[in-house]
Amino acid sequence: MGDNINCNCTATILVVDDNEFNLLPLTIMLKSNHKISCVKALNGAEAVKIFAKDRAKKCCDKRIQMIMMDLVMPILNGFDATNQIMDILRQERAIAGTYDTSKDAKKP
Repeated sequence: MGDNINCNCTATILVVDDNEFNLLPLTIMLKSNHKISCVKALNGAEAVKIFAKDRAKKCCDKRIQMIMMDLVMPILNGFDATNQIMDILRQERAIAGTYDTSKDAKKP
């Protein structure tokens, strides 16, 4: 017996690249071919800020569900930005009581 759950959520991807010429075709393709909403960031620091603000939302509508991250960028590279984003997720899980130190303490 399946429950009918109505959700107005839209798939949202955070696309991070310091070159806008890389961002443009990717976001156009995702929007037009797959109806996916894109949020853009031009460096890792901006990506972390956008992700942290997104995680503070109470509703899941248009929440970031995937990140496509360039690794070589100015200000904050993709490796360090990913580690900071993972720290945000670990902190959320610790607050929720679902943080397992034996599995989650390892850095990606």
